[in-house]
Amino acid sequence: MANKITLNDAETIVLYGDSITEQNLYAAFIETFLISRFPRKNLRIYNFGWGGDTAPGGNGRYSRDVAPVKPTLVFTNFGMNDGCYCEFTPEIYNRHIDGQKALAQSIRSGGARHVFLTTCPVDYDRRDDGDLYNDSLAKQAGGTRKLSDELNIPVVYIFTPMRELQKGIKSRHPGFTMIPDSVHPDPVGHLVMAYSC
Repeated sequence: MANKITLNDAETIVLYGDSITEQNLYAAFIETFLISRFPRKNLRIYNFGWGGDTAPGGNGRYSRDVAPVKPTLVFTNFGMNDGCYCEFTPEIYNRHIDGQKALAQSIRSGGARHVFLTTCPVDYDRRDDGDLYNDSLAKQAGGTRKLSDELNIPVVYIFTPMRELQKGIKSRHPGFTMIPDSVHPDPVGHLVMAYSC
């Protein structure tokens, strides 16, 4: 994480992203932790994940879906769909980074603080293209990290720790997965994501 995230006594927190957020697992883990850890704080927590969404799409629906709840802190997790499930290209990468940048501006314009979450990896054993898409996602995650430095926005770097954990366990237990359909983490995967935050 680039910077420590401070929770004020009252916060309206939004978890915003694609179908991985919409699964409401890492989001529920984070919510449970915050409410149980800080019972005296006034915390309202919303999940606005949307299946199939991308960073540009998230920016496009921000004023409709997120702005009305007047968030004070927004966690964004986009990237899985942004890479188009194919080999890396500069055009796809630039569209993702430009979408992240535009969304960051929308969040800032509304007066909320912002935290980037990088996407999680895919399970390379469950894909016909093996680790190819992870190479593309790794570049996007690196781009999000650079963008966090450029815009002075904290980032939670989920991609590499989750990918390395997955590889380490698979080296001892080849049938292991925490991403059964290769894209959407199961509760174990979501727990890793939440723990990273």
